[in-house]
Amino acid sequence: MVTSFLFIRHGQTAWNQVHRMQGQTDIPLNASGKMQAEQIADLLRTYPIHVFYTSPLQRTHETARTIHAYHQTIPMYIHHTLKERSFGVIEGKTYDEIADQFPALAFDRSWHHPYFQIPGGERLIDVYMRGEQFLQEVIEKEQGKTVAVIAHGVIIRCMISALLKWPLTNNYFYELNNTSVTMIRVPTTGEPELQMINYTAHLK
Repeated sequence: MVTSFLFIRHGQTAWNQVHRMQGQTDIPLNASGKMQAEQIADLLRTYPIHVFYTSPLQRTHETARTIHAYHQTIPMYIHHTLKERSFGVIEGKTYDEIADQFPALAFDRSWHHPYFQIPGGERLIDVYMRGEQFLQEVIEKEQGKTVAVIAHGVIIRCMISALLKWPLTNNYFYELNNTSVTMIRVPTTGEPELQMINYTAHLK
């Protein structure tokens, strides 16, 4: 028996557009993000999904609702574990602003290190642990199903690392674009298999 995960990052926001750290700040989709949500929804309109899980933040929930419109008989759950990482004092800031206001943090991107505590925010390892907890719960509850998870860049990377046993230091070595799809199959016995990562062919 195989449980398949479709990890889908939310559509673009105004803060994505200017590379501003969103974290848990509740920013809506912009016009491009809404179009991206329609494009991923069209790609998946006939795909056999059995259950949806989404972060409560509106950029993910709006993306999820757009996809779910083609799967209205399928349950969709809001799961607070899927929130993005809290970036504390650097949340809401661009990289240039971080470099100007927090040069010590910006020098080596300290927040990329798994055990670094952002003042007022979360460690990467904390995000990993809540992502791992979510996966354990869902694999037990939804065994044998195809599970669509609409969430955020950091938490999705952490769940990819948890399933594939990748080191967290790999998290920032690959892209996860807005509305990209990453698929991982998790068999009852044997190792999880990465089927695709950062798939964006639907973005015309």
